[in-house]
Amino acid sequence: MAADEEILKRLDLIQATLALAFAPQLDGARAKIRADDVSAAILDLTDEWIASKDLQDEAAKKASKSARSVRDRLPELVEQRVLQARGSERRMEYRKTGLI
Repeated sequence: MAADEEILKRLDLIQATLALAFAPQLDGARAKIRADDVSAAILDLTDEWIASKDLQDEAAKKASKSARSVRDRLPELVEQRVLQARGSERRMEYRKTGLI
């Protein structure tokens, strides 16, 4: 147990160091992604795991766009590691990673 805690502390330190070292790049990526209304709406709604259908409906309403626009954006955000995805295709859920 103590070894696991030590590993987690070290990983947290590495994460904090990288966030500090790459702060300007992360800020730029955040601004670029959030400049898009659909992406910003998705990120605003994914603090916790949310079902894909609920996310599509709520983000579309918030961004005044179609659910299809939201659905099309999800794979891009997952590929950029901004969102995590879990579940099967019919029961997919999303949550933001905290990268930006």
